[in-house]
Amino acid sequence: MLTPTVRRLALRLSFVDVPDGKRFHSAAVPLLGGVAVVASVLLAWIAAHLVYGIETTPPELVVVLGFLLSFGLGLHDDRKGMPAKVKLSVQTACALLLVSGCYAAGWMRGGLLFPLAVVWVVAIMNATNFLDNMDGVAGGVAAAACLALGLQLSAEQHWVGGVLAASLLGASLGFLRYNFPPAGIFLGDAGSLPVGYLLAALSIMAAGGPDFESVAPPVLTLAYPVFDISFVTLVRTREHRRIYQGGKDHTSHRLATVLGSARGTALVIYLVCLAFGASGLVVYRVGRPLVSLAAVVVLAALLVALGVMLYRATTRPTERAARAPGD
Repeated sequence: MLTPTVRRLALRLSFVDVPDGKRFHSAAVPLLGGVAVVASVLLAWIAAHLVYGIETTPPELVVVLGFLLSFGLGLHDDRKGMPAKVKLSVQTACALLLVSGCYAAGWMRGGLLFPLAVVWVVAIMNATNFLDNMDGVAGGVAAAACLALGLQLSAEQHWVGGVLAASLLGASLGFLRYNFPPAGIFLGDAGSLPVGYLLAALSIMAAGGPDFESVAPPVLTLAYPVFDISFVTLVRTREHRRIYQGGKDHTSHRLATVLGSARGTALVIYLVCLAFGASGLVVYRVGRPLVSLAAVVVLAALLVALGVMLYRATTRPTERAARAPGD
């Protein structure tokens, strides 16, 4: 319900994304979709606390503060832009708030994991930001991940995680109605960064500790965002381009080139993410280290093969030959 109102507001304020060759759209599209998503998540979170009479704890408020900070960061970046180093610094501050809150609440254990968890949060925020490159992709990936992570957190009777997962799932699906190709509104950084922040938060809550069998399920669930940002980083590094440069070189762009359909690409990515989420739930239910390791290794091998296939299928032979001497 909020998305159409926010869309009209974005048009009135000229808060739009003008085509620059880095996306598939050919006309200006309203931004501020993140405002609708963030507002929906917060309203659902507040409503759940009021309806069930659950007291809000200080660590939970710290996590929410990081969520709001990530939203403010994205909103400023959408409007005025921001140097990559400054953006990364604020993202790190968000990650520190999130991880500190999770440890203070007892949702995460193993002090040695603290720095790794901070890196993970920043990585997932940027991975989700990278996914917001084609209509419907980021929202659909977030919804699929929330479904799997929400089911795991519910099974563990994790109240805060379950509420946040359900809130983001509902907000993502509501937004997806207006963002599915051809999109009438974009998420923008004001949406992709806080969505990535919450996905990282849910994955940390679902893992709960340093054991491999605990970490593997959420990692499997978020495998596609990790795959996409890894693929783009490797390709741009190989081609001597800046990682934050932007362009139509994401896995979604390449898949769209192969399939010839933006809608078909979005649907295929949804199915892939649902399959990854299902594999994470299976590993969670089994709870054995060897099964977790085997699942991660097999999935990693499949994604490497997919990455090689997409790169070769969408890179012209002349381009490969031109780059060969410098490799």
